[in-house]
Amino acid sequence: MDIAGLTPEVLAEARPDLVTAIEARAQEAAKDDAAKAIETAKADAVVEYKREQEAEAAKVAEEAEKAANGETGPSVEDRVQEAVAAKTAEQDKLIADLRDKDARRDTAEVATKLVQEAEGLTEASRSRIIAGFVGQIIPAADLPKRVQEAVEAAKAHEMALLKELGAGTQVRGAGATATTLSKDAQEAYEHGFRGRLEESGMSKADIDALMAVR
Repeated sequence: MDIAGLTPEVLAEARPDLVTAIEARAQEAAKDDAAKAIETAKADAVVEYKREQEAEAAKVAEEAEKAANGETGPSVEDRVQEAVAAKTAEQDKLIADLRDKDARRDTAEVATKLVQEAEGLTEASRSRIIAGFVGQIIPAADLPKRVQEAVEAAKAHEMALLKELGAGTQVRGAGATATTLSKDAQEAYEHGFRGRLEESGMSKADIDALMAVR
């Protein structure tokens, strides 16, 4: 037999008994390896189980020690209740914020309407009064009174400004007095007064409104 050209097929034909013996040995070796692998896996499983048991025992001991020292942590039920309470508080705050936003908007809208309906105010005063109510929350029952107070205060301020600029407090149609001017003198006076108001930076509309309340 040519050893150089020997193949498994040739060997099987020439020495089938030898091939059978070799296969039997290989099967036995494979069985041994499988058995060793199984034993190794069993040993690893035992070690892992022991570790889990030791960890669980340590946890139980720690909880028992905390309980003995009055340091028992919150239960699952307590944690759930805390989470629900926190979420409820968050929702309540959101609702309260939305209500406040609506209340501020309602106050501003009603105040704007009342101020626009008020007579004897310059546009500058109207704007200042309205701006004063923006962002406020005032009960609807109290709002008309508050607006009226603001309007009266603005009118008083305008009259004080007239006095400061020298317009006096003459009232047309009140009869002849020592301070009543003739028609020509009155017109000349008002022309000069308007000029001083314009120099102070007031608009024509505001000047007309001021002149109307004199």
